[in-house]
Amino acid sequence: MEIIMELQKRFEALPKSGQGRQIVFWYDTVPNRELEPIQEAMTEFGVQVWELHENNAFATKYQLEVNDPDTPYLIYARFPRPDDIDNSLLDIVLYSETFEADDIAMLMHRYHVEQLSVRDLFAQYRAFFNDKRRAQKLENLLQGNPNQEQVILGMLAVLSGSPSATMPTIIKHILLRGLDEEKNPVYQDISKFFSTDILWQHVRAYFGIEQEEISLQTLFQTFVYAHFSSEIDFDLPVQFPYRYPSRLQNTCRILLEDWLKGTEKETVVLEEYLADVEAKWSIREWLLEESYEAYSRCDTFRVIEQLLVEKLLDECTQETAHTGKWQDILFVRRTKHWYEKGFDKLYAVLEAALSILEQKHSFQQVFAPKNGEEWMKQYTESVYKIDLHYRKMIYAYERINYMERFAQLIEQMTDWYEHRYLSKVAQWTDDFLEQQGKEKWPIPGMLQQQSFYQQLIHPFIEKTTERVFVIISDALRYEAGVELAERLQKRMNAEVELRSMQASLPSYTQLGMASLLPGRTFGYQGKTVLRDGMSTRGLDKREAVLQKREATAGAMNVTEFMASNQAEWIRGRRLIYLYHDRIDSVGDKQKSENYAYGAVEDTLRDLEGVVQKLVGTYSAVRIFITTDHGFLYQTRKVDAPNKMMAVSGDIIDGNRRFALGYGLSVPIGAKKVSLTYLGLEEEAAIALGTNRFQIQGGGLKFVHGGAMPQETVVPVIMYHQIRGLAKKKQEERVDVRVMNRERILTNYRFKVSFFQEQKISEERMLRHLRVAFYKDEVRISNETTLVFDLTGDTADRQLDVFFSLREHSVSVGEKCVLRMEDVTDSKTKLYREELFDVRIYDMLM
Repeated sequence: MEIIMELQKRFEALPKSGQGRQIVFWYDTVPNRELEPIQEAMTEFGVQVWELHENNAFATKYQLEVNDPDTPYLIYARFPRPDDIDNSLLDIVLYSETFEADDIAMLMHRYHVEQLSVRDLFAQYRAFFNDKRRAQKLENLLQGNPNQEQVILGMLAVLSGSPSATMPTIIKHILLRGLDEEKNPVYQDISKFFSTDILWQHVRAYFGIEQEEISLQTLFQTFVYAHFSSEIDFDLPVQFPYRYPSRLQNTCRILLEDWLKGTEKETVVLEEYLADVEAKWSIREWLLEESYEAYSRCDTFRVIEQLLVEKLLDECTQETAHTGKWQDILFVRRTKHWYEKGFDKLYAVLEAALSILEQKHSFQQVFAPKNGEEWMKQYTESVYKIDLHYRKMIYAYERINYMERFAQLIEQMTDWYEHRYLSKVAQWTDDFLEQQGKEKWPIPGMLQQQSFYQQLIHPFIEKTTERVFVIISDALRYEAGVELAERLQKRMNAEVELRSMQASLPSYTQLGMASLLPGRTFGYQGKTVLRDGMSTRGLDKREAVLQKREATAGAMNVTEFMASNQAEWIRGRRLIYLYHDRIDSVGDKQKSENYAYGAVEDTLRDLEGVVQKLVGTYSAVRIFITTDHGFLYQTRKVDAPNKMMAVSGDIIDGNRRFALGYGLSVPIGAKKVSLTYLGLEEEAAIALGTNRFQIQGGGLKFVHGGAMPQETVVPVIMYHQIRGLAKKKQEERVDVRVMNRERILTNYRFKVSFFQEQKISEERMLRHLRVAFYKDEVRISNETTLVFDLTGDTADRQLDVFFSLREHSVSVGEKCVLRMEDVTDSKTKLYREELFDVRIYDMLM
């Protein structure tokens, strides 16, 4: 049956009628073969079978060339092929095909093998081909006219389950099944169906291994040793007992590096192997003898990440960390294997701590502001960063598994933040209130919350036909607004402007929400704030205030808006207010106030999602994002000195930071502030500094209502989506070039310097490049993915990367290509190629 199928395949591969004759000669050496079933099958297939005898050569020639010159023929002979000199049909044989029915010949034909030297390989390992699945997989791997080397690699690939017939991939798939030969099923299959001797011969040759004793375990440790020793910037001491040298160090190193970038299933196995080697080699003890800079580029072992975290933690705690040096190290670590194995969260804590230390130094040089303008300028230009980084540090800290190890650092940072930083800012705020703020709250030149609608929204409603969306997120602090603006700037065709705004005082929800609505006058009806005599309490009341000014206005909660399609509701409306409440909802409750910083992070994601939906689904062009007030938050339990007696009198409304009413009696540690700037006759009192009134309800850690900049300096993000002719068809990303003046390689390991031409901005987005060296479309170096997202000046936008060439992958005098592929999006695109000359002269030795 197999012979019939093979014959039919042979005829299918030959030219069809009209394009040349289809004739196949079969000189069969198998005695007494039954020809009838073959004849029936081939006749049905459209091929005539003609039996050639020793005395009918002339009749055969006449039949093929005169009687029937067009029909496909199988010429079957029950004798060996005669020598050419004795073959009277030689002229026809030469323009026809010859078929051999012995198993080895059929195998060689199946795999298109023409080199007779490969025949012994097929014959010796016939058991490999007895399995149809193995045979088919090998056929899929081999191409053209494979030589013996290609057939060997193909057979090893099939037995190991490797998707390609390359030695690194084959070895990786063998090692994935275990380092014990007796328990490794792949190794046992190679032993059973092929040859482990041939395997080891190829391993030694490809990876340059010379030691006499070799096993899967020692092979793996050779790869580890090559990777580790080439990544560290010091020579291993002579006492180090574990040495597995190789003549082709880079080839070994690249295998492990590529494995570290493999699939999750592959890296899980690798991590287990590396953990065993790490323990066996006592890596931690050896590295403790070296400077951390000496191994800061290496990621062979998990312990390296642990040591770097420990060192940075120690230096941050001791306040001796060199910020610039560590930022460079952390930039490199983000691209390493172990970074996302839980260390990213630890580094997030430490990066924020580093930033706080940097800002702490700057803050100590800041002089007390002379007036409200300076107070506001200092906060919005630099001081706010301390609040931002402290929030990010605490948020990251609450999500790690080693909280006790970081406790001292957090305690020190919190002590400085709450007792030094907040106290100093509180003093400046109290001084401002005493000098002018208590009588005249608005700071000249500062956007006022009560003027938000008139100054920012009204001009677009009045002078354009654009639909305007306003998103009001309760308790969105200025520092969080800065982060949100930076995120939104990364959107394509987005123009984002951030402004600071002075919130109304007292800084609480009802007054802040009312201030963001259109109107000329303020008033109170019980606790309800009125705008032009209309209630502003609740969504429907706020919508009514909006519609008094703009009849087509609408208001909706973000939760409801995001839950379903709102196209019908939006249609015909010029102004839409969307209300979002997560931070204040979480922080205002004692049972949940500890999660306030987490609520900020969730809010930023929420607001990004709202903008995405507005722009993508509803074609929004103009979006404003702002808030009613900020908040003051302390992670520790509030001390007694910060608690004071409540304000007495005819109280209308209040919380732990303010009181509103008539005939107020204010305790020490609080101050009355005038509301005449809003045209109100009511009295207001606020807690000074970070003080809290002792009243019922709400928590003590999360508060607002006072005058601290964390409560009263709020963001206004003006988002414009560019459309029409000015719209970019694709994102403009930063340009990257190679800085090396001489494109000459004189060593197997070398440095390439990349330069990011522009800093990240609204006009230029980040770029991800996958970079490696190639020769004739074959990768010959390690491969690395680089993120170009630098925001610094020219001197700070250089990135140095080390590459290792596989030994003997290119010859002296040849050229190789540094290929840069853009992998920023889901589709990989060639970004740039740079030619390098190879002048590694030890190749000649």
